[in-house]
Parts: sequence; structure tokens; C-alpha cells
Amino acid sequence: MSAAAKVTLMGSVIFTITSVAAVHWQQNKERERMHQGVIRDEARLAAKQRIEDNTRELEAQRQLERELRKQQDMVSAAAAASSGSPGTAAA
Repeated sequence: MSAAAKVTLMGSVIFTITSVAAVHWQQNKERERMHQGVIRDEARLAAKQRIEDNTRELEAQRQLERELRKQQDMVSAAAAASSGSPGTAAA
């Protein structure tokens, strides 16, 4: 085998090994980027779920506040009606 053939063969082998290594490296980086995308999506979905939960909780608290204010108004009205009764006016 001539020296030129050996050099050509060696160059081809080195080029092939380098190409294969570069492709594997690129695939690993792409897989890592895709995995980071999944992690970001999960975090985004969790944040959205927290917002929805907080919104439901806020609405429940507002409904409870409305009910308690109604009860308070009824108690206040009853207290005002009983304080304005004729029995206390004569005293």
C-alpha cells in the first residue's frame, strides 16, 4: 500500500470518527434542550394551575363574605327593630 493511500485512508477514518462523534454530541444537546422544554412546560402548567386554584379560592371567599354580610345585616336590622320597640321607648 502506498504512502498516499495510507494518508487517504487515515484521513477518511479520522473524518468519519469526527463526524460520528459530532452527530452524537449534537443529538445529546438536542435531547437535553427538549427535556428542558418539558420541564419549562410543566412549570408553566403548574403556575397556571396555581392561578386557577387561587381564582377559585378567591371566588369562594367572596361568596362567603357576601353570605356573612347578609347575615350581619339581618342581625343588625333585627337589633335595630328590637331597640326601637315600644317597650324601650316608654322607659
